[in-house]
Amino acid sequence: MRRSEVQTAIDQLSQQIESCQQALLDEALPEDAKLNIQAQMERQQGELEELKALLDTLPEEEVPEDEEEVPEDEEEVPEDADYTYTPWTLWTLLDDWKNYKKREVYQVRKQKEALGITVVGTEGGQYKFDTSLTGRSNAMGVLNAFAMGVLDPASSKVHWKFADGTFADITYEQLKELSMFTLIYLEQLFQAEGAHYAAIDALEDVDAVKMYNANDGWPSNQFDGRSL
Repeated sequence: MRRSEVQTAIDQLSQQIESCQQALLDEALPEDAKLNIQAQMERQQGELEELKALLDTLPEEEVPEDEEEVPEDEEEVPEDADYTYTPWTLWTLLDDWKNYKKREVYQVRKQKEALGITVVGTEGGQYKFDTSLTGRSNAMGVLNAFAMGVLDPASSKVHWKFADGTFADITYEQLKELSMFTLIYLEQLFQAEGAHYAAIDALEDVDAVKMYNANDGWPSNQFDGRSL
């Protein structure tokens, strides 16, 4: 390996390490992204020390007499020039921010799933229907009782306790429609989550990912027009 090749590699690593140091100063950067950049920078610093040690073992290169060194014109660099990120660091930040936004989308989906279904009756009453696995299992158990004839679908009502602690008498048809609405709502939540992930993956700019609104595009949890 030639000395000039090792020196070029040292210069490139030094620039990347400097870019990492600048990136870590970004207060808006998520903590896990900072940890990733810190780990990458430590690996590069180890590689840099190895390259410097290798450079010391290589002989100076002789410049042929017929080759004249052409001095490079020094380029003026504005004082306010921005050297915060190299393309490599930008890729790392973009990837980390996308993962951060996806976790935000995931948390929104979990929150909306836990909200339950808001049942708005025609008389103005509001009830909270439990969308957890336990709540759905309870509803399925009652529906099975109707289906097996334990309860009469035509005349029987169930004194149902909702997730907010309120009670209301509901019929077989009302419970069936409410359960179906719940299943469809939960499926729509996952569809919306997937759509958000796809939209985030399509973004090519860190600022665009930062500004992405994870709270838009979710289905309504209101079940309207039922006389409870």
